[in-house]
Amino acid sequence: MRFGLTTCKRIALPLLARQRLQPVRMTSEGAVGEPLVVVSSSPSEVVSATTSANETLVVLGGEPAPLSTYAYEDEAVKAEWEAMFTIKEANSVKDANVTLSADIPRETLVVTPAQPPESEEDGWVVASPEEQRARLARRREEARKHSTTLTEPAEVPKMSASAMMSELSVFTLPLLLVWLASPLLSLADSTFVGALRSTTELAALGPACALTDNAYFAATFNSVVTTSAVATACARKDAEGAKAAAAAACVAASVVGVALAVSFAVSPVGQAALSALIGSNGASPEFCAEALAYVKARALGFPFALVSSGLQAASLARRDVRLPIKASAVSGVVNLLGDALLVPTSGVVGAAIATTVAQIVACGVVVRDSLRKGYLGLRPVFGTAAAKTKRALGTIATRGLPVLATLLAKCAVLSALAYSATASATDRGALAEIAAHQVFVGLYFVFAPVGDALSQTVQTFCPRALEQQQVRGRNEESSHNDDDRRRRRRPPPVVVGPAARDVISGALRASVVLGAVDAVLAYVLPVFAPFVFTRDAAVVAALRENAPLLSLSLLLHAATSSLEGTMLACRDAKFLSTLYTLDAAVVAAAFIALAAASAPLNAIWSCFFAYQVVRLTQFAARVATTSMRRRRSPDDDHRPTNLVPLAPGAAAAAAAAAA
Repeated sequence: MRFGLTTCKRIALPLLARQRLQPVRMTSEGAVGEPLVVVSSSPSEVVSATTSANETLVVLGGEPAPLSTYAYEDEAVKAEWEAMFTIKEANSVKDANVTLSADIPRETLVVTPAQPPESEEDGWVVASPEEQRARLARRREEARKHSTTLTEPAEVPKMSASAMMSELSVFTLPLLLVWLASPLLSLADSTFVGALRSTTELAALGPACALTDNAYFAATFNSVVTTSAVATACARKDAEGAKAAAAAACVAASVVGVALAVSFAVSPVGQAALSALIGSNGASPEFCAEALAYVKARALGFPFALVSSGLQAASLARRDVRLPIKASAVSGVVNLLGDALLVPTSGVVGAAIATTVAQIVACGVVVRDSLRKGYLGLRPVFGTAAAKTKRALGTIATRGLPVLATLLAKCAVLSALAYSATASATDRGALAEIAAHQVFVGLYFVFAPVGDALSQTVQTFCPRALEQQQVRGRNEESSHNDDDRRRRRRPPPVVVGPAARDVISGALRASVVLGAVDAVLAYVLPVFAPFVFTRDAAVVAALRENAPLLSLSLLLHAATSSLEGTMLACRDAKFLSTLYTLDAAVVAAAFIALAAASAPLNAIWSCFFAYQVVRLTQFAARVATTSMRRRRSPDDDHRPTNLVPLAPGAAAAAAAAAA
């Protein structure tokens, strides 16, 4: 479309005659609140130039293709615009039902391609790109004085691979405390029960801890989504958006936590799930009763543990590790004191009560400090900013589903592992193997968080790099019909740029180093210091026999988790969840077959090691193809780089020249 003199007169003169008003000169240096025409090829500049969260955004088209086909760099940008404006897409002012003259509402924002004016009387000022950028800079500075707006992310400093690895490692090590909180509590319970109580009670902790830890682990999808949301908001310097994401995390965690607590502590769901893990053959009533009592007591702490986890994720997204360290230290001290006091007299129930109290105390510390530091406020929940919190809850619901599917698949594998080990050993009456398996599971959950922390580190650092570069994947097919537009509504995986690749490379290097440390420690403890976990000679023999498989599994898990974090940061969660679902189905079937055959513990952990090998291979292949992908639209050869529409007839000439 060409905004020539004739077009402008046809639009403006009837209104002038009726209202006796003069045309408004639409420039990018108008006063705040006035109508604004932003001439820019960068959606980030368009959003940065806005002054209100209630403006109407009109995207006008031009030749050779409608602007709406390339106005959005990706679906995330469009989602931001939809949250801020009322969007109208049109190829003409008439189609958009907006008249470019004095009757434009002050809250309306019009975005249009640049057009060389035939006359200054047309009411348009078209400047050079340099002058446009200067005008937009002045506009943004004026807007900051009147309202909170999105700003460009901070530059990601260029770092060598070794320097990036060091920075990521320094951030990852404190982050371990967050992921270690729940498994450390379970390991402390196992240690005290194993040292002070019977082998039967220690064995009962196997399926009980597997059920509670897996349920908690699946519910941390909220924390994964919160990390990404808060990190992205901080990269854009959107303080209110970050607070809204933290508030939404608290609401979602409370709902999920209460649902889990009721399911496991009150309803028969907990008993049914535990029975499925234990199996139906050979389990004594005492064994089942001890395991169920532990599950019910631990379930009461789920709401507090999940709220604490969500707020700690929000803190880590701001690269503040002090709050999670403090919370982990408090919960650890309270749990150790509780175990020392309660386990000698109350056994597994006392251990569960100590863990629950520790989670409640830690949650109180996290909420208090989050309010003090300004990471969380009541306003995003109850005030005028509640709309942002509702949108953040919607984000958790939509983006959290693939993450939840991924975590459920992981839990299915770990639950199948626990079932296979417990059922096989129960059929053969090998109680020592169940106890050894519980020690291995406790060690796995203690050392596996190294990989989980690396995954969250990538998700914390990558958004800033991706936001700065705005390197996005494009759909392989591009057309302008309605079916293709509907397909483009689903965001494609992000194409990894140089800065993001530096983060990923550093994380992989760190995973090799930290994974090796994990593997060594996981081997040394059960082989050379088994007395820490048990005094039973049969259990010690089982620990020493199977320690190499645990060590190798942890070595691969660290690198695999780094690649998993890369896929989540690149918004490839749907593909990730598909992989995990398929893998979980195959591995669970293998574990069930091993249980039916009453396989020894060595065969079961060999299957788990094979699962780690498959994961690493799949994720490495996906990340490698994503980082090399260069999606190019078929319209790229004809798309104007500065969004200047061609004059009538020029589109045909350009197409002929290209041919």
